[in-house]
Amino acid sequence: MTNRRNVRQALADFLLQSTGIKTVYQGVPTQEINQFPTAIITLPNWKEYRSASGKKRVDCEPVIQVWSLSFSGDAVTDELAFDDLLDSIDEQFRSDETLGGKVLTAGDRFIETTMPDPTGDANDIVMVAVKKLNLTVEFNG
Repeated sequence: MTNRRNVRQALADFLLQSTGIKTVYQGVPTQEINQFPTAIITLPNWKEYRSASGKKRVDCEPVIQVWSLSFSGDAVTDELAFDDLLDSIDEQFRSDETLGGKVLTAGDRFIETTMPDPTGDANDIVMVAVKKLNLTVEFNG
């Protein structure tokens, strides 16, 4: 794993495995999102340096936006289901901090979640959460 594209792909594969996310965009989508819940991965912070072993090491803080809609007409039930989805993402990261051996660590130091207030009305609610975590990769070069 040596570049941003590979890190995005590792995160996308990981999120699609068993978290309940239906679609993952490896960057800001240009088309309308029509399948929920969905995740959008960006890599705003990327720090590359040499480790003591002489290998290149990258520390980054991926941002994962998680989007969902209220489909049932029961806003409270849907918000609780969204909370469960966010918890399942955290649990997935805690269960395999190497993303299946593709990175050194992911989410071992922190997983941060912020949630703005849901928007919409009682029958049509848009729920968004922004997750940040630490991720470290190391490679020869």
